[in-house]
Amino acid sequence: MKHPAAVIIYAAMACAGAGAVELAVNAYNPFPIGSPRVQGMAGAFTGIASGAEALLANPASVVESSGFGLGNSEWDYMLAYTRQDEGFHSDFGNVGPSLLGSEGVWIASAGVKARFERAERCPLAYGFYILGESYSFTDGTGGTAQLNLVSPRLTWGRTYLDDRFAMSIGLVIPSPNFTYLPPGETELLDLEYEGMGGIPFEIGMLWKLPESNWHLGARLSGPLAARLVGEPVPSIEPFPTTVYYPGEFSMGAAWFWGGEAPKDRGEWFKRGIIDFDIRGVFPRSGTTGFERFRSASPLEIKDSWLLQPAVGVEFEVFSHAAWLWLGIYREPARYDDVDARTHVTGGFKVRLLKINKLLIYLNASSDAAERFHVWSASLTIGMADY
Repeated sequence: MKHPAAVIIYAAMACAGAGAVELAVNAYNPFPIGSPRVQGMAGAFTGIASGAEALLANPASVVESSGFGLGNSEWDYMLAYTRQDEGFHSDFGNVGPSLLGSEGVWIASAGVKARFERAERCPLAYGFYILGESYSFTDGTGGTAQLNLVSPRLTWGRTYLDDRFAMSIGLVIPSPNFTYLPPGETELLDLEYEGMGGIPFEIGMLWKLPESNWHLGARLSGPLAARLVGEPVPSIEPFPTTVYYPGEFSMGAAWFWGGEAPKDRGEWFKRGIIDFDIRGVFPRSGTTGFERFRSASPLEIKDSWLLQPAVGVEFEVFSHAAWLWLGIYREPARYDDVDARTHVTGGFKVRLLKINKLLIYLNASSDAAERFHVWSASLTIGMADY
């Protein structure tokens, strides 16, 4: 599953047939999440694939040298928290103005990766990433429902062609949960889902073109599904009995200009990155918007590929003291009565404190569009070699 954190917030839902009992959540998140850096660059990160935060955008990032060294290994990690700004509707699945009284969204993620150097052999790398998402809302009867999605993933990778080409494979094990508090009640109903098949793997690729500033990246994730254990809640009609994680893909090309920031002096600008991405989800007919799952006739999603172009830019300024991010992406229309819309993103990373070789950074970003606004923030710690 690729969907919260960062970053923010959508989940279309599915109605795999005419009956209400077949209604399902389509757990595809079209907006960039995972970290402020990824979100600030509009999610255009497939070709950059740098840092633990990139494990969600391109699992091949697991083999990239970054972070700090420990013996014959290099480590990197990230923690991030994303939430919807108060006063805005989560607008899951781009279904237009919310039909509900109140909504809430939060997304949290954590990742760690390590690359191990081996004498006269190619490096090996391992990564772990966990994504937690929570979508809550108050329905038309006054009941409160909450959908929680937890997705841990394990990643392995190695390099070829003198470190210019990287391949990786990841195992994704999502775990959805649905809770509902009926109106006027105090006892919360806790509903569990169990896996029902699919392809729980994703693969990633990163190619650094020889004697060039271009990096090419790609990611492919298989579809998954989980069904409700037990009976649906009678008071919610229709009720989401299945959670789908549709197959997803992304392709990116990143261009680096300038060199690494100097370690012994400060400069206004030293390096920049621009990344062009195409993200998307494979066709799945019969899905419906999360907000409208209680409607008598849930809307059906377009039975076509969902393509989402994105462009992100990163500027490294004040030497190693600050980074600025800008981006823009086009969210496709999922329903015949809802238009596509353009998102504008931005963010920054700034060094707060340096104690000997310990560095502490503040990271923040924002993603804004019509009927939509989310933000993400995190604190990160690194080790400097100067």
